Amino acid sequence: MSSYLVELEGIVCGGRPTGETSLLITILTENRGKLTVYARGALRDHRRIGGALDTCSRSAWSLLPRGGGEDRIPLVDQADLIDAHPSLRRDLGRLLRALFMIETVRLHYGGGGALYDHLAAGLAAVDRRPHTGRGFLWWFVSRLLELSGHAPELARCVVCAKGETIVGLDPSAGGAICGACAPGRARTMALGPQGLRVLRGLASAGGVDPSATRDLSPKTSREIGSILRAWIEWPVGGDVPLPALDALQLLGSTSR
Repeated sequence: MSSYLVELEGIVCGGRPTGETSLLITILTENRGKLTVYARGALRDHRRIGGALDTCSRSAWSLLPRGGGEDRIPLVDQADLIDAHPSLRRDLGRLLRALFMIETVRLHYGGGGALYDHLAAGLAAVDRRPHTGRGFLWWFVSRLLELSGHAPELARCVVCAKGETIVGLDPSAGGAICGACAPGRARTMALGPQGLRVLRGLASAGGVDPSATRDLSPKTSREIGSILRAWIEWPVGGDVPLPALDALQLLGSTSR
C-alpha cells in the first residue's frame, strides 16, 4: 500500500477484537475488493467512530499504511457513517436477511462495482421496506449470480441443448436438465414446472415481482431454496456455511 492516505467507501461485513482495545474489521469496498483494516482503540473510544464500524454499516473510510508483515493491514484514520441501516438493529428478521446478503456477496466478491452497488441497494431495501421476505431474497441471489457470472442456464437442457421438459437443475453441469438426460446424473436437483417458472421470472426481472412467489406450495419453495443455495455454494467449492440463512429458516423468516 502506498504511503499516503487512501479514501474509499465500504460496507462492514464483520470484525473481531485484537489486543485489548482494537478491532480488525473486514469491509467490502466500492472499488478495491475485500479489505481487512485495523481500528486502533475502537473498543475503548467507540464514540470517535461510532456506528461506522458496525456490521452492515456503509461508511466512508480514510486509511493509512502500517509498515510491513502483519502490519501491512491498513490503519483506520477516520470512518464517517453514510448509512447505519437503523431498522436492522430493531428487527431480528431484517438483520438476518441483511447478514445473509453479506454472506452471499462476500463469497462471490471480486473488485466491487456492480456487486457492491447490488449489496448497498439490497441493504437499503431491507432497512426501509417492511416486507422483504422470501421473494426479495430469491431475487437478490438470482441477480447476484448473474452479476458474478454464475447464473444457471434455464432456457434449455445444458446436456442435450434441447428445450424438452425440464425436471431439475445440476450445479455441476451449470443449469437445467431435461427428463431424458436426468437418469444417472446424481447431482440433479428436482424442480417442478412452477419452480422453473419462478426462477426464470426472477432471472429476467428488473426487480421483485410479488406474484411470482405468492401461493407457492411448500415443496416448490423448498426446491427453489435448495437450488439457489447450491448455486451460491458450488462456485466456491460447495457445502459453505451460511449461518444467517440457517437462522432465518429456523425463524421461518424466509417464508414471509
